Amino acid sequence: MIKLIWKDYKFSRWWIIINLSVIVILGAVGVYLSLYKEFPGFIFPGMAAVVMFFWSFFAGMSHYFNDDNGNFREFLNTLPIQRWKILLSKVIILSLENIIYWFLILLAIYFSFESLSPASFELPGSITLLSYISLVLTTLTITILSVSAAAFMKEFPAKYLLGFIFVIISIIILQFIPSPDLKVYYPDGKLYIDIGYTVKNFVVSLLVFVIACFWVEKRTV
Repeated sequence: MIKLIWKDYKFSRWWIIINLSVIVILGAVGVYLSLYKEFPGFIFPGMAAVVMFFWSFFAGMSHYFNDDNGNFREFLNTLPIQRWKILLSKVIILSLENIIYWFLILLAIYFSFESLSPASFELPGSITLLSYISLVLTTLTITILSVSAAAFMKEFPAKYLLGFIFVIISIIILQFIPSPDLKVYYPDGKLYIDIGYTVKNFVVSLLVFVIACFWVEKRTV
């Protein structure tokens, strides 16, 4: 499994480097503008946050479908390992990316806000941590659904389009599944984090992923 995760990293390392560079640059620009120009610089790391949601849609499918090309396809076909572990390795590497990307984005947003208005910007550590966990789980849910969609749609024509439709429909269905009432309110008493909703979506995405693992065991990767 470690060797498999390392292979996934090697084949996606340049994308990881590019993503990290974009996030760091946007974050640095945001903090600089807040410090020296009194401009709401959090807009720039906020742009990176929006991009994260688009990235989570396509990262899983791209990770999986790209195995059809080059030497990596040969590596997969000759690897004496269960196919579901190949699927799991992709989720692990994408999960680590999610955690790192959101940490950098929220760090940049935090310093942008603090630089712009240090006296009025006070946020409890628990709220900050829950916001981070909620964002990570949200994009991770989409990423896991994306990987699962790729596993289901691999043998179909227009697999990217079908995979995208699968993820959209899955997200819509998630809205109708009841969530535990676990809301944590911000200090203003109006805004809140619905951590129950986020955790519910993540758990359901894991169930879909388990089904996808059984599916790939029945078919070739």
